Amino acid sequence: MNSFNFNVLRFAALCSITGLAACSGSSNQTLPDTTTANAPVPVSNSVAAKAPASAASVSTSKTIGTMASTPGRIGIQQIFDSGISSSRATQIAPQYGLVWGSSKPTAWRAGNSTLAASRYFIIEQSDPAHNLAWYQANHPDWILYNCTSSGTPTRTPAYMQAGAYGTNVPLDIHNAAVVSFQIRSLAVPPAIAGGFNALAMDQVLFSNIMGGNAGSGSYGCGIYQGSTFVKRYLSKGDSHWAADVVNWVKIAKSILTTDAAIAPHHLKLVVNHPAASLSSTYEQQLIANVDASLNEVGFTNYGYYTKSASIFATSLNYMTYLQTHGVMALLIDKFIQTASLSSIQREWAVGTYLMGNNGNALMYATYGGLGVGGYNTEHYLQEYSTNLGTPCGAVTGGPVIYQRKFANGLVVVNASTGTASASLPLIHVYKDIEGRPVTNPLPVPGTNAFVMTTLAGTGCL
Repeated sequence: MNSFNFNVLRFAALCSITGLAACSGSSNQTLPDTTTANAPVPVSNSVAAKAPASAASVSTSKTIGTMASTPGRIGIQQIFDSGISSSRATQIAPQYGLVWGSSKPTAWRAGNSTLAASRYFIIEQSDPAHNLAWYQANHPDWILYNCTSSGTPTRTPAYMQAGAYGTNVPLDIHNAAVVSFQIRSLAVPPAIAGGFNALAMDQVLFSNIMGGNAGSGSYGCGIYQGSTFVKRYLSKGDSHWAADVVNWVKIAKSILTTDAAIAPHHLKLVVNHPAASLSSTYEQQLIANVDASLNEVGFTNYGYYTKSASIFATSLNYMTYLQTHGVMALLIDKFIQTASLSSIQREWAVGTYLMGNNGNALMYATYGGLGVGGYNTEHYLQEYSTNLGTPCGAVTGGPVIYQRKFANGLVVVNASTGTASASLPLIHVYKDIEGRPVTNPLPVPGTNAFVMTTLAGTGCL
């Protein structure tokens, strides 16, 4: 997650907490009443790309929420909820698997007892109730300070993003006692008291985004033990930061699952962490210690996906790995440049999700608006009602044209930035869900998806 990504979620979190009118945005379409026949129709329970497996072989030991664990459905999530009334949350809750950073968990859970209603927390910081003076008096060696670009220690606390988005006290996540305090005292008690059943941990990043408020190039660097400065990180890119983030997650997970007072509440650990290379042991260790992982980059890279040919494969492989290892895959497909979603954008979001959904994944698609888009507001895309049935097998093709057969249709994705041709199965007549003409071979524009239906039950032939 880059600095833009942090600004987006932090602002949205403030919106969720304060209910600022400026945070609101009109949704594309409100979700229909769950009691009607217009509720979303099951769509996909997919099989791993590049690692073929039957649906039954995919681990769901950490599954949370009802949507993701139901074979054949498009699972949806909500990102913050200050723009949704409590009564509406209860009404639409059966259609959702998770709410990230909820402000009304009991309302959601009243409508869906298995929904994951998560409480928002940033792992590198304290909460507002414990200010700098409190830490200076009680735990002065827990405060993270800046170093200059040349590595010289300062006495300036390393506020996240140079303090541009708040001055909650920056903490030394290297220190296990700090992590224990954050979980046991700051995150868990209000979560339990508020009726949450999950923790939404933001800024779980392998890049150091702390500091910058002590001159150009300054960064979160170390702590003071008395008058002695202890340097944690030699540079902004020091890999020890990633190691400390992984260790933070491990400690948090251990507390949540083994602490005698906390474990009975079964709080799920959800992290916001971008897809990356799975050859990294840090990535593997992180995934092994969480229940769900939110990829805010998704398949759209904030709407800049049309300029990158690598975004699809990276997100698909990560999404597949998560589910194979029993971790729920959470996707945000955000198109920040537009005030509404076009049919092409909606089809890309749904099509790419269908390629990677193994029955343990949720999606959320939204438009722009200073990067915040529809966060906090209700969204329902008409495409969610598409019924392609269960997948016939693994994703095939690549690295340009990818295909996946379903019982009732076919999804084709062009991951490249230029037009490419796709050869379709000869025995079928396909219809694109957005009404685009379908020929065989099919010319697919760059970074486009075709979600197509065929005669029900014949798609695997």
